[in-house]
Amino acid sequence: MVQDDTVTKKAKEKEGGAIINFIVMVSKIASMASHLVELISYETKLAHGSFFKAVILALMTGLLLTTTWVCLLGILVYYLVMMQVSLPLSLLIVIVINILLTIIVLLLFLRSKDELSFRESRRALRDITKFD
Repeated sequence: MVQDDTVTKKAKEKEGGAIINFIVMVSKIASMASHLVELISYETKLAHGSFFKAVILALMTGLLLTTTWVCLLGILVYYLVMMQVSLPLSLLIVIVINILLTIIVLLLFLRSKDELSFRESRRALRDITKFD
Protein backbone atom coordinates (compact mmCIF):
# COMPACT_ATOMS: atom_id res chain seq x y z
CA MET A 1 0.00 0.00 0.00
CA VAL A 2 2.88 2.34 0.68
CA GLN A 3 4.17 1.56 -2.78
CA ASP A 4 0.77 2.44 -4.28
CA ASP A 5 0.86 5.82 -2.50
CA THR A 6 4.33 6.47 -3.91
CA VAL A 7 3.19 5.60 -7.44
CA THR A 8 0.15 7.85 -7.04
CA LYS A 9 2.31 10.75 -5.79
CA LYS A 10 4.71 10.33 -8.73
CA ALA A 11 1.79 10.23 -11.18
CA LYS A 12 0.35 13.41 -9.67
CA GLU A 13 3.76 15.10 -9.84
CA LYS A 14 4.04 14.12 -13.52
CA GLU A 15 0.53 15.46 -14.17
CA GLY A 16 1.37 18.70 -12.38
CA GLY A 17 4.59 19.01 -14.39
CA ALA A 18 2.72 18.39 -17.64
CA ILE A 19 0.12 21.01 -16.78
CA ILE A 20 2.84 23.52 -15.88
CA ASN A 21 4.67 22.73 -19.13
CA PHE A 22 1.42 23.20 -21.04
CA ILE A 23 0.76 26.56 -19.37
CA VAL A 24 4.32 27.73 -20.08
CA MET A 25 3.98 26.63 -23.71
CA VAL A 26 0.66 28.48 -24.14
CA SER A 27 2.13 31.67 -22.63
CA LYS A 28 5.16 31.43 -24.95
CA ILE A 29 2.87 30.95 -27.96
CA ALA A 30 0.80 33.97 -26.89
CA SER A 31 3.98 36.02 -26.47
CA MET A 32 5.23 34.97 -29.92
CA ALA A 33 1.86 35.86 -31.46
CA SER A 34 1.97 39.26 -29.78
CA HIS A 35 5.47 39.91 -31.13
CA LEU A 36 4.39 38.77 -34.59
CA VAL A 37 1.44 41.18 -34.56
CA GLU A 38 3.75 44.02 -33.49
CA LEU A 39 6.19 43.13 -36.28
CA ILE A 40 3.42 43.05 -38.89
CA SER A 41 2.11 46.40 -37.65
CA TYR A 42 5.58 47.96 -37.83
CA GLU A 43 6.24 46.59 -41.34
CA THR A 44 2.83 47.82 -42.50
CA LYS A 45 3.74 51.33 -41.36
CA LEU A 46 7.07 51.06 -43.19
CA ALA A 47 5.35 49.82 -46.35
CA HIS A 48 2.85 52.68 -46.17
CA GLY A 49 5.67 55.20 -45.96
CA SER A 50 7.56 53.53 -48.80
CA PHE A 51 4.46 53.49 -50.98
CA PHE A 52 3.89 57.19 -50.34
CA LYS A 53 7.53 57.94 -51.25
CA ALA A 54 7.22 55.85 -54.42
CA VAL A 55 4.10 57.77 -55.51
CA ILE A 56 5.80 61.12 -54.89
CA LEU A 57 8.93 60.01 -56.77
CA ALA A 58 6.83 58.70 -59.67
CA LEU A 59 5.02 62.05 -59.90
CA MET A 60 8.31 63.93 -59.82
CA THR A 61 9.74 61.66 -62.51
CA GLY A 62 6.68 62.23 -64.70
CA LEU A 63 6.98 65.97 -64.23
CA LEU A 64 10.67 65.95 -65.11
CA LEU A 65 10.10 63.79 -68.18
CA THR A 66 7.30 66.10 -69.32
CA THR A 67 9.43 69.21 -68.96
CA THR A 68 12.29 67.46 -70.76
CA TRP A 69 9.96 66.58 -73.63
CA VAL A 70 8.69 70.16 -73.85
CA CYS A 71 12.28 71.44 -73.91
CA LEU A 72 13.17 68.99 -76.71
CA LEU A 73 10.18 70.18 -78.72
CA GLY A 74 11.24 73.80 -78.12
CA ILE A 75 14.75 72.97 -79.34
CA LEU A 76 13.25 71.35 -82.44
CA VAL A 77 11.12 74.43 -83.14
CA TYR A 78 14.16 76.67 -82.63
CA TYR A 79 16.25 74.48 -84.97
CA LEU A 80 13.56 74.55 -87.66
CA VAL A 81 13.25 78.33 -87.39
CA MET A 82 17.05 78.67 -87.68
CA MET A 83 16.88 76.49 -90.81
CA GLN A 84 14.63 79.18 -92.36
CA VAL A 85 11.35 77.29 -91.76
CA SER A 86 8.58 79.65 -90.72
CA LEU A 87 7.48 79.64 -87.10
CA PRO A 88 3.89 78.49 -87.82
CA LEU A 89 5.18 75.64 -90.00
CA SER A 90 7.74 74.67 -87.34
CA LEU A 91 5.01 74.52 -84.71
CA LEU A 92 2.81 72.48 -87.05
CA ILE A 93 5.65 69.99 -87.62
CA VAL A 94 6.14 69.61 -83.87
CA ILE A 95 2.39 69.12 -83.36
CA VAL A 96 2.27 66.45 -86.08
CA ILE A 97 5.27 64.66 -84.52
CA ASN A 98 3.51 64.73 -81.13
CA ILE A 99 0.28 63.37 -82.61
CA LEU A 100 2.10 60.56 -84.43
CA LEU A 101 4.03 59.56 -81.31
CA THR A 102 0.82 59.65 -79.29
CA ILE A 103 -0.89 57.34 -81.80
CA ILE A 104 2.07 54.92 -81.70
CA VAL A 105 2.04 54.84 -77.90
CA LEU A 106 -1.75 54.35 -77.89
CA LEU A 107 -1.48 51.42 -80.32
CA LEU A 108 1.24 49.84 -78.18
CA PHE A 109 -0.96 50.29 -75.12
CA LEU A 110 -3.95 48.69 -76.83
CA ARG A 111 -1.79 45.77 -77.93
CA SER A 112 -0.48 45.20 -74.41
CA LYS A 113 -3.99 45.55 -72.95
CA ASP A 114 -4.93 42.21 -74.54
CA GLU A 115 -2.20 40.50 -72.52
CA LEU A 116 -3.81 41.75 -69.30
CA SER A 117 -7.12 40.02 -69.99
CA PHE A 118 -5.93 36.49 -69.00
CA ARG A 119 -7.22 35.20 -72.32
CA GLU A 120 -5.81 31.67 -71.95
CA SER A 121 -6.96 31.33 -68.35
CA ARG A 122 -10.48 32.42 -69.29
CA ARG A 123 -10.47 29.95 -72.17
CA ALA A 124 -9.34 27.15 -69.85
CA LEU A 125 -12.05 28.02 -67.33
CA ARG A 126 -14.60 28.09 -70.11
CA ASP A 127 -13.47 24.64 -71.28
CA ILE A 128 -13.65 23.27 -67.72
CA THR A 129 -17.13 24.63 -67.06
CA LYS A 130 -18.46 23.72 -70.51
CA PHE A 131 -21.02 20.95 -70.30
CA ASP A 132 -21.15 18.49 -73.19
